[in-house]
Amino acid sequence: PALADAVQSGALAVAVYGERARPDRVLAEGDRIELLGALIADPKQSRGRRAQVQRTRAGDARWTRRDR
Repeated sequence: PALADAVQSGALAVAVYGERARPDRVLAEGDRIELLGALIADPKQSRGRRAQVQRTRAGDARWTRRDR
């Protein structure tokens, strides 16, 4: 019941094979169901931070951002 309430309230989204689906979708045998929660970090910003760390470790100045 708590899981169904979370889906109905919008706290969790439902996906079938990676595509968002409505909670009332009829499922077929063998469908892969995924429950998606809210993102806790912006993926684009996270990727930028990881790339910056790698650039810093490599010591490659070509990719260092310069203020103009």
